[in-house]
Amino acid sequence: MDGNPPRKLRYLPAPADLFRPSLLSAGSALAKSDGLANGRTSRAEPWTMSGDLVVVYFSHLGGPMYTHERVTLSVVAETIAQIKGAKFAGLYDNAKNYSGNVFFVPDDTLMLDEASCLGIRRPTDLFGAVVPYPFAKTKAITHRLVDPSGDRPEGWSSAFTEMVQDVVLPGYTAFSVDDARTAAARLLSTGPIRIKEPLAAGGAGHTVATTIDEVEAFLEGFPEAAIIRHGLVI
Repeated sequence: MDGNPPRKLRYLPAPADLFRPSLLSAGSALAKSDGLANGRTSRAEPWTMSGDLVVVYFSHLGGPMYTHERVTLSVVAETIAQIKGAKFAGLYDNAKNYSGNVFFVPDDTLMLDEASCLGIRRPTDLFGAVVPYPFAKTKAITHRLVDPSGDRPEGWSSAFTEMVQDVVLPGYTAFSVDDARTAAARLLSTGPIRIKEPLAAGGAGHTVATTIDEVEAFLEGFPEAAIIRHGLVI
C-alpha cells in the first residue's frame, strides 16, 4: 500500500434485463436516470455540456453485457478522461446537446455509418475501431471460404484470409447453409469440429459437433439470415 486512500470507482447502473440503449431512442436518459435502477427509463430534459468530454457508448450491433463488463467499460472510460484531462460524462445520450470535443468509449467496434452519425471522424475520436461491414468486426475474417466461388458478403477479402492462415487454427467461414455443410463435412474427416458464432464472445456461442447429423441439427435451429449477414466459423 502507498498510503493513499483507495479510489472510489463509479460505474453505470445495470438494468435487470440487460437492456441496451439505442442511438435512435430520442428519449434515452440511461446515463443518469434514477429510474434505471428500477428497470425504468425517463425522458431527459435538454441540457448542454461544455468542454472536452469522455462518454461510454452502447453500439447498435453490440451484444448484451454482464454487470462486471459494464463496470469495466465505465472505469476504462473514466480513466481515459483523467488521462486526457477531460470530464467523464457517463453514458452517451443522443437527446442531449454536447458541445466541445466528445471522445467515445464504445462497447464494441462501430459501423461506419453509426460512427459518422456520432461525429466520429478520426482515430483520436474514440477508444476502439470503425469498420464498413458487419462481418469485418468479427472472427469471421480470419478463415477462408470453402472454395473461391463460395458465398460471401460485399467487401469480403480473400487476400487477408490467405495472409493469416498460418497463424490461425484450420477452419472455414461460411456465409450460406450449403457452404457450412461443405465445410463441416470436410473438417469432420479429421475429428470433432467447433462451430462458432462470429458475434459471440467470452466463450459463448460455441457448439461442438462430431457427426454430420449434429451439424444438421445445429443448422436447422440457427437463423439462416444470421449466417448470411455474419457467417459461421467452422
